[in-house]
Amino acid sequence: MQVEALINQAIALVSDFEIAKARVIAAEALALAPDSAGAHNTMGLVETADQQHAEAARWYARAAALEPDNSAYIVNVGYSHVLAGDFERARAELERALEIDPDNASAYQNLAWITKAVKGDPLIDRLRALADRTPEGSEADIKLHYALGKCLDDAGDYDAAFAAYKRANDRQPARYDRAEHESFFAAVDRVWTKERIDRLRPHGNPSEKPVFIIGMPRSGSTLVEDKLSQDPRIAGLGETPDIIRMSGVMTRAHPRNLHYPEWCAQTPDHALGGLGRLYLEKYESRHPAAARLVNKSLLNFAYAGMIASMFPNSLIIETRRNPVDTCLSCYFKDLKAAHQYSLRLDTLGHLYRLYDANMRMWRERLDNIVTAQYETFISDVDAGTAALKSAMGISEAVRPAGERRKRHVQTFSAWQVRQPVYTHAVARWKNYEKHIGPLIDALGDLAV
Repeated sequence: MQVEALINQAIALVSDFEIAKARVIAAEALALAPDSAGAHNTMGLVETADQQHAEAARWYARAAALEPDNSAYIVNVGYSHVLAGDFERARAELERALEIDPDNASAYQNLAWITKAVKGDPLIDRLRALADRTPEGSEADIKLHYALGKCLDDAGDYDAAFAAYKRANDRQPARYDRAEHESFFAAVDRVWTKERIDRLRPHGNPSEKPVFIIGMPRSGSTLVEDKLSQDPRIAGLGETPDIIRMSGVMTRAHPRNLHYPEWCAQTPDHALGGLGRLYLEKYESRHPAAARLVNKSLLNFAYAGMIASMFPNSLIIETRRNPVDTCLSCYFKDLKAAHQYSLRLDTLGHLYRLYDANMRMWRERLDNIVTAQYETFISDVDAGTAALKSAMGISEAVRPAGERRKRHVQTFSAWQVRQPVYTHAVARWKNYEKHIGPLIDALGDLAV
């Protein structure tokens, strides 16, 4: 029972992004029960959250070896192969999980993720059959409808795809608070004046290594990060939430428990430079040969002033895509708790407008932001990549043409980013135009 309690505690800490604490608790569980499959799987979850995917894969494999009939552990093995780009092995593991548990919705969700479904695809029938007998509103029901929507979209059955996506979203309670988000971004605007940023930047860490990709989810950020990371001088860190986590530490350390951005108005001028040193030490130790360290935690867009104060010589890359396509792609993905706005079309438009205003503010106050426009980038990926590398101060052409650097990718685009670059996602929203009136209305003049 003690081991089970430790496992649950570690998983809860992972959910709260308390990775270091979670690793200590998971290690304690392993020390008490070295043959516990659950403890091995939990350490895999910790390593996944810390973007240590090769290590995570080894822990998942050990868990599955200890309990070969546990479909959940086998799904995690399959997931680790997805992130590594080994889709054939991933598919074999996911099908093995379904042989053990034909109702495993997570296996189906991952399988749909790496499948380009076609009209009449047996996978669509399998998903429909399971969804029909799954309790409405359950976690499995939601996963299956996202997966079904994806496959139907692949097959060009757009009305049915939208109906599946809408069921997946409508069956989740929407907890997006418009007033709370408006208040938050108003505070960001108020606190991060140009005068404050200019005062703090001389106290920041002078390194040019940190690079931050920010923006809305589904804006092409994974493609940009992947193309940059094909250069061995550039390390892609993935979606590392260190900036937001550091902000939380500062909140807990404040005598009045002030949240971001309010604590920034009262912090000593040197404090953010100290956070920058800690951040840099962590990732330089992991990537000692890297000339640039690319962090792709998109929600950092609200923290750009903090980033610029921590690293005055850093580069911030905003990935940007057609607003309607961006929002619709968010609606079609299971983005989980941090993205409550994505569950309803009208709140998607509301959040996007706040994001757009926030980015206009940063561009007026910061001189280290460049924009990678998705539609332009995919029209000439090599030129777009070269331009970004130039902005980073990295000279061009060190890899032989066509040679792909192996790396893990932890986003919904893990399969997509390894396919040839295509343009059919441009203006994708027109396939769904008759269904998305509330989004168009909420975006207003941004709906172009």
